[in-house]
Amino acid sequence: MREKSFISTPVRDWSNFSKYVSRHLAPSSKHYGCVNAAEHFLSTLQNPGKDPEGLILSKNDGIVEKIRHILKTIIDVILLCARQNIPLRGHTEEDSNVIAILRHTALTDKLLSNHLQTADPRAKYTSPDIQNELISLCSKQITDSIVRDANNSPYFGFIADEATDASTMERMARVLRFFDKEKGCVREEFVGFSKMNRTTGEELANAFLENLRNLGVTIDNMRGQGHDGAANMSGLKKKGVQARIRGLIPGTVYTHCKAHCLNLVLTHSCKLPIIRNMMDVVQQIAFAFHFFAKRTDVFKEELKENDEAKASMEKRQKLQTLCETRWASRANALFTFKVSLEVIDDALHRLTNMSDTKVRVYACSVERFNFILPLIVCEHVLQILAPLSEMLQSKASDLIEAMKETRAVYAVIQNERNYGTAWDALYESAAQLAATIGVEPSSPRLHRNNIPADSTKIYWKRSVFCPFYDHVLQELNDRLLVCSDRFMAQHLIPSNLGNLTDDMVMQIYQTFSADIPAQAAVFHTEIKRWIARWSLEDPGSLPSTLQSTLHGINPNLYPNIFNVLSVLISMSMSTASAERSFSVMRRVKSYLRSTMTTERLSGLAMLHAHKDI
Repeated sequence: MREKSFISTPVRDWSNFSKYVSRHLAPSSKHYGCVNAAEHFLSTLQNPGKDPEGLILSKNDGIVEKIRHILKTIIDVILLCARQNIPLRGHTEEDSNVIAILRHTALTDKLLSNHLQTADPRAKYTSPDIQNELISLCSKQITDSIVRDANNSPYFGFIADEATDASTMERMARVLRFFDKEKGCVREEFVGFSKMNRTTGEELANAFLENLRNLGVTIDNMRGQGHDGAANMSGLKKKGVQARIRGLIPGTVYTHCKAHCLNLVLTHSCKLPIIRNMMDVVQQIAFAFHFFAKRTDVFKEELKENDEAKASMEKRQKLQTLCETRWASRANALFTFKVSLEVIDDALHRLTNMSDTKVRVYACSVERFNFILPLIVCEHVLQILAPLSEMLQSKASDLIEAMKETRAVYAVIQNERNYGTAWDALYESAAQLAATIGVEPSSPRLHRNNIPADSTKIYWKRSVFCPFYDHVLQELNDRLLVCSDRFMAQHLIPSNLGNLTDDMVMQIYQTFSADIPAQAAVFHTEIKRWIARWSLEDPGSLPSTLQSTLHGINPNLYPNIFNVLSVLISMSMSTASAERSFSVMRRVKSYLRSTMTTERLSGLAMLHAHKDI
């Protein structure tokens, strides 16, 4: 009864009236709560901007800002580790690199320092699970940005390759190729790894398309696919990846990696026995010096005493081994060996006098003219092909540029093969190099299998120079100079319009009919306007590449031509971008981090590969 006094019952015990009043006005009483509620109600009416929810949130602003600051600092540390490929983990969770960097940052950050010392262990935001979630969120931001740009482009190409990581698990690298109209350039963007349980054509094709759908890519806009030449990837029948994808998306044309094709050109051409033997000797001697400290020291001492060789080596201090996969890169290794041959010979003899009997056979191998001349010839041809190899691995290049450069290289090699001036220079260079180590030009003794020749020079031309050049020319023609029907669209490039005929226009229309919504007559009219448009310009300023043409074209005025050229530029030239991602994978997932999951690997690889985003 007393508690209800002044509320629902009247006061009857006047002797305790003062106590009733004190209890009624106490902060814990219902009356006090009602008064406060009424005051808040009146305050809200007088200040409509401050609603009850806003008043409550305003009290939590300090807590929210504190948590945001702590999370931002943790994310910055994770991004730093990912970009610089610093392992996030450590021997234990408390000794991990992330925690160590956070503790160092906390020395000048009181909020972070207090959080690390006093926060509930369940709400520190530093556990491996939270790290994985933050990595995934940051990676998704990058991926969504790339996919959005790819979907804004009319068409795109898909590049994929697979490799085994440090934990012997099969990983698939995914790359999108498209023309960015806003930036005016071709982009080949890595969009992550995925795990492959099997590497059959069916499994790979299904995985490719499923992963693209999960990323949000509009797969119906795919017009090019780039893979290596493995049977499961390039199979022309229904079992190959490219055939299965083309069966689902008919306009998707497969392109065998042109850098791989050039590699096969050199691999097959160097199977000529005398070239192969020369390569084996160079590799064995490079290994002999590369992996033994004493031999390396002797080589460096001999190099210091030979000023001419030292200048030609261009600050190189060691012999280079021959790469087993990138044959064009052997040009530098052979060049180093050639210019330092005298130093190598002196070092081998000095090591022999130091009782290193194993190198004696190497000295005998290099002191022969049938080693020196193939070295000169092969190194010369590889130097011609090396720039083409670099160009074929460029992101910005396209198939039309690749074809032009290949034809130029083909013409150079063919001219050297047909005219004697190149052979004369190579033979003279071989004779001079042989003289530095006391070797005279000579040919093998007469044998029934010998090539008939009137002189030593003619013998080596017929047995080495001509066969090797013929092999290279034939391989270039068969593997790199094969044209696709789509290549006819290169005549729409303004600098090539002078060669465009009505028959070519009809052929272009028939080849790209699926991507040309207009009828044939409308397309012909658009071509006429296109020709008239560029006839008004200075011939010296006409765009000469697909990229420059697409950058300057107005898609609203020339929609069909824009579509045709967009399809052509979406066709990948090589799988170099996918293979570069495997270099990222091997840096991120080393043998010390072999237990990393696919999601964490893909996220860290995205952050490491796209440092600029």
